[in-house]
Amino acid sequence: MPEQTKKAIEFAKSNEEYNGTNHSLVDLVRKYFNDNNINYSSFSYKDLEPFLN
Repeated sequence: MPEQTKKAIEFAKSNEEYNGTNHSLVDLVRKYFNDNNINYSSFSYKDLEPFLN
């Protein structure tokens, strides 16, 4: 799922709803996963940090 996570983060950061907060990023990554029928377990911003570089 690393590639899907990277795509989800790209989506989130380019989304007009993204306001630069950790909470916003997590919400939009979840939205991407849901919209694309990607199964995922619970996660937080801390789980996304390795993909932000």
